[in-house]
This record gives sequence, structure tokens and C-alpha cells, in this order.
Amino acid sequence: MSAAPKFKNNVKISERHGAGEWKIEKLALAALMPLSIWVASTGFTLAGADFATVAAWFGNPLNAGLCAITAVVFFLFASLAWKVIIEDYVPAPSSRKALITV
Repeated sequence: MSAAPKFKNNVKISERHGAGEWKIEKLALAALMPLSIWVASTGFTLAGADFATVAAWFGNPLNAGLCAITAVVFFLFASLAWKVIIEDYVPAPSSRKALITV
């Protein structure tokens, strides 16, 4: 059984649910900042390049690894942000659970 909710100035005090998700979301965002600059510079560098050049670029382990890390961090951040948006703006609990699951 949980304790009664605590209030301060008639506002419910957070029970620290989601604090870990908030930290992960902020760390993912911090990682995405330099990665997005790298992706943009890569896009400008490879714009207009032929297939062989692009294939050689992706053949470099560093570039392939950074692409994979960027994709994983982006989808992690997007899933956490999507969950926050749904929790804040979808009023029906059943719809909220279904959308978060999707």
C-alpha cells in the first residue's frame, strides 16, 4: 500500500517516477547534439557523390559505428519524447497505454 500523496502549496509533490527517464532523455539529447553536427557535415560532404564514394565512406568502421550509434540514440530519444507527449496530452488511460505500446 502506498502512502498518501504529499502536497506543497497545494501542488502534488513528485514521487520521483520518471526521474530516471528524464535523465536518460537529457543524456540522449546531449549525445545527439554533436552527432547531428556530424550527420549534417557528412550529408554536405557526400552530397552529389557517386555510389562508390558513399559505399567506401560507409565501409570505414568509424563512420559505420557513428551511424549506428546515431540511429540507436535517436530512436531512444524519440521513444522517450513520444511517451512524454502521450502521457501529457492523451486523457484516456486505455488509449494512453495503447499508444505508448505502439
